[in-house]
Amino acid sequence: MSENKYHGVVDRVTNDLAIILVDSIKKQFERRVEKLPKNIKEGSWLLLRLNDDQTEIVDATLDPAKQEQKHQTIQDKLNKVKAKSNKKSKLKKKNQ
Repeated sequence: MSENKYHGVVDRVTNDLAIILVDSIKKQFERRVEKLPKNIKEGSWLLLRLNDDQTEIVDATLDPAKQEQKHQTIQDKLNKVKAKSNKKSKLKKKNQ
């Protein structure tokens, strides 16, 4: 049985269950928190190994590289929005 690796993000944690979204295969998994790496929280990125039919998580590890990549993407978008806002604000002041 071969196993497949996917990135998943913890969407939410309720009671002792984590809901993990795997966008690349459009699936959602529920997993008991005690079966996941320590310190997971909403927004944590995981590297998952799934069984052949992609119905079960075989193993999950935190993926700090993916976490940093997503954080940087969000930061870049925020910086662009701030830059546009500042530019519009300066134009508005100039035209007054």
